[in-house]
Amino acid sequence: MAISITFITTFLFVVIWSVYAVSQSGIALSSERMGADVLILPNEAKVNDVEFIYTGISQMVYMDKHIIDGKLPGEEIEAITPQFFLETLPAAGCCSTDRQLRVVGIDFDSDFLLKPWFKQEHIDKLSDKDLVSGYKAIPTDGKKTFILNNLFQISGFLYPTGTGMDDSVFIDIDKVRVLAKKNFSQRYFNHQNVENLVTAYLIKVKESVDPEAFYKKLQQSNLNAQVVSVSRTRTALRKQLAQFSHLLFLLWIFMALTCGISLVAQFNGLIADRKREIGYLRSIGVKRNEVFLMVLYEVGIQGGIGGAIGSVLGVLSVSPALVMLHGIITIPEGEWTLGIAALHAGGGIVLSLLICLAACVIPAMRIAKLEPHEAMSQGEL
Repeated sequence: MAISITFITTFLFVVIWSVYAVSQSGIALSSERMGADVLILPNEAKVNDVEFIYTGISQMVYMDKHIIDGKLPGEEIEAITPQFFLETLPAAGCCSTDRQLRVVGIDFDSDFLLKPWFKQEHIDKLSDKDLVSGYKAIPTDGKKTFILNNLFQISGFLYPTGTGMDDSVFIDIDKVRVLAKKNFSQRYFNHQNVENLVTAYLIKVKESVDPEAFYKKLQQSNLNAQVVSVSRTRTALRKQLAQFSHLLFLLWIFMALTCGISLVAQFNGLIADRKREIGYLRSIGVKRNEVFLMVLYEVGIQGGIGGAIGSVLGVLSVSPALVMLHGIITIPEGEWTLGIAALHAGGGIVLSLLICLAACVIPAMRIAKLEPHEAMSQGEL
């Protein structure tokens, strides 16, 4: 019974702790690797800013690429780059993967989001046959992939970013426009020339410019598009996740207290049933501290077994838990390595031991203080 109680308590703790850690890691990664300060999106975009940045949801919505001409304070901008989105059509058999993916057309020369990765991988050019995959977007067991009825060479897999880039594939913007013409009806583009359309502009302001002031300035302009502040979006997501995590931890604390009470009752009964045995041991010279340590050792074994099982199953359940939670709340996913998983499993085991020891220490002290004749007289025959 004690093993079952510690298993449940530890399992839930490890899952909640791990999901929280992964989400916070995702926000930290996005802050480090999402170099844009402001996004400009079409008015028709129906996904909110959190979904746009932190999920791989793709909407085929567009605006005229000249919408920003003469309307941006160029002296405050360090870099600006356009992107053109498509989405894969798994049901049409267009692609190597049956997942619906966001296909992002990037302008290699002006892009600054992937540029650090391009430098790291010594890539000087992205041809119309090359594709860069987000680290979770497509399987990593091949060098080529089939996307929108075209065969691409996989140039590499992007490092984790904690954003929707992880679930996207990146292709030269001119090639993506060609794919748009070949694979989609003109009605998707409101019968406009795709060469004149973009899905988003990403802007990075100069270090001397306050991103918030720049964002407010664009909001007050007559720009016929949505303006999104990346820092505001990140802050809003952090608050949302904090509230959700606090609720989960409060539920866990309530459950842990309930389990702790159950363990105290369990260990009280266990020790009471063994009073006669302990009285016999005391009568043949076993000392009080030895009795106390013997009880703690036995409880520690039970707690360790339950904690180990709960911790291992807990870290194995993190990915399924994230998939389930994605239907409830947007969770940016950061790094979840074997080392981090092992750390969380170890933390779960330590917690289970502490809970079990805390639950039995008072009963163990009480019975260790009994004189041999008291323990034997109170024990069952």
